[in-house]
Amino acid sequence: MYYAGQMSAPAVLHYFRSVADRSPLPVLLYNIPKCVPYQIPIEVIAELAEHPNIIGIKDSSGSVDRIRDTVAATRSALRRTVTVTPVFEAVTGRMLEPRSEAGGSFVSAGDLAGGAAVASAVPAAAIKTRTKEIGFQVLCGSLRRCLVR
Repeated sequence: MYYAGQMSAPAVLHYFRSVADRSPLPVLLYNIPKCVPYQIPIEVIAELAEHPNIIGIKDSSGSVDRIRDTVAATRSALRRTVTVTPVFEAVTGRMLEPRSEAGGSFVSAGDLAGGAAVASAVPAAAIKTRTKEIGFQVLCGSLRRCLVR
């Protein structure tokens, strides 16, 4: 927010690559110019789409042209095989971990808020999954605005 004028392409590339290199989870870029006076340039998005741990972008600019140009710029990006449910809902390794009968493997909301801990119930059945090959995901965060313009 305060440094929008200093956001050069090399600085943005370095920042997101550094985050993605260190993140145990896949990274999703987020372009929300309404809240941050900076839009990630499409050329930078295309470069970041080649990073093995950057899987997509949510763009809330409201511009159909920008979404179209982002899809075109990232079409040849790295493809990945991911684990999903039958309805393409993402599945993480943590969700597939065996759980003890004493509680779940997730940190409870109570632990995070400093309140009493609540044990999560053991799922009745294992999560049914499949694998799917996907490319860089481009999500429109403001569909109404995209369709209006």
